Amino acid sequence: MLRRLLKLFRREQPQIIYRWRTQQSLYLYIFGALDESGKLPADFELPQLYTGPGTKVYFPEGALIPSEKIRELAKQLKHIANTGNEAAAAGFYETVVSLPDVLDVIDLFLEEISNYALPIEPHLFSFAHDMAFCTGHINSSKFGIAILGLCQNRVVSDKLKIMAVYEKLTVYSTIALLNLSANPQDDLFDIAGKLHGWGKIKLVSRLAVICKKDSIKEWLIAEGYKNTVDNSYIACTCAFYGELHKKLEKENIEIAFFNNATDILQAMLTGNPSECIATYRHAVRAVTSYLLHAKTHAKTIQHFLIICHIKFYLEQQLLDCDRNNGWSDNAITNCLTDCAAILNNDFWKSLIKSVLVNPDDVYYNDVKQAAGFLHT
Repeated sequence: MLRRLLKLFRREQPQIIYRWRTQQSLYLYIFGALDESGKLPADFELPQLYTGPGTKVYFPEGALIPSEKIRELAKQLKHIANTGNEAAAAGFYETVVSLPDVLDVIDLFLEEISNYALPIEPHLFSFAHDMAFCTGHINSSKFGIAILGLCQNRVVSDKLKIMAVYEKLTVYSTIALLNLSANPQDDLFDIAGKLHGWGKIKLVSRLAVICKKDSIKEWLIAEGYKNTVDNSYIACTCAFYGELHKKLEKENIEIAFFNNATDILQAMLTGNPSECIATYRHAVRAVTSYLLHAKTHAKTIQHFLIICHIKFYLEQQLLDCDRNNGWSDNAITNCLTDCAAILNNDFWKSLIKSVLVNPDDVYYNDVKQAAGFLHT
């Protein structure tokens, strides 16, 4: 009789189904948009479905997330890791998708959960996997990827490499792969060629630091610094870890390499202060060697412009009594002499005149700038 009553009671209890996983996941949407080379279209954007506020309890854009909320999230994750409780998992998801931006929150969250000894199996890894790859919101994917980076299970590496191709997920996937991959250098390099903007900047800045292969160092100089935001953001990083100074010290170099060196030095001379020539510890060796090769290879307006920028930079260094970057008066004077020898050539005047007569020329604006240098 008692058994019958228990069975009847159990049948009467409603079964709660927590629907935070979805078949229309962000991962599948990104995967489906890849071309044959594994790249996303240049104009790829996620639909509002995957990025908008996912709950009624929504933190406004720019809102400071209370530290208590971060501690609450960490305790929720601990409960999930220990029990696999679906209600807690759904609550965690709902909170995460209510956040306007999770980059800063994730750093604080990971710092908080470092205080807990969370068991990875049997619940934490599967929960993180589903957050990353089986939900329809970008915040969920970001948190899931971040937690996966702590789980030490390489089975998700290929999925992380796919997510990394979407530049708003690149930094999260990159950090996770650095923790998980058996060969992070090759994995990051494989992703780097599929990126163009901020994602590439963030990935290459990490790839460069762990780079050991000569082929990847050469790529840093040939392609690594190039991006659609501003080459100056990683020019110095690529120059340093790609060993630009050593390559320039070779007796003979190819014109393609000379052109890449031109781009990198130009970016450091005129761009982002945090990656400028002043932060490049091999500036003396690189500039000195570049000018020696410029006597042979400098033939274009871009070459003319960088020599002018180097000249201006050296003149400023000569006036700086407190400089502490390796430049001596003698090194500066020798380089200024090389600049003068290169610039004092009628070839430049004739080249400039030939372009200035055609305002539609692709190099017209550069040439106009070069003409100004000739008259200074």
